[in-house]
Amino acid sequence: MLELDDQNVVGFYRHLLSQIPGLRQDASEREMAANLVAFIGVFPALRGWNLDMTHVETLVDFLVDFIFRGLGIERGSSTQEG
Repeated sequence: MLELDDQNVVGFYRHLLSQIPGLRQDASEREMAANLVAFIGVFPALRGWNLDMTHVETLVDFLVDFIFRGLGIERGSSTQEG
């Protein structure tokens, strides 16, 4: 089960992060980033009892911004075409 998680869940984020142009991380940092992004996605489910879940979109936007800042990526607006 853990191997499947590593291959499919964390592996998805490894691949996704490897496709970001200009992201400068060594292999160890990419591995930590992939695991952290996979983990932080379950934050609302694990801490929902302590969060205002009536504003899920606000929480998701905050998490995405938090991840992008951690990776040093500038997030464009949702109306921006790319």
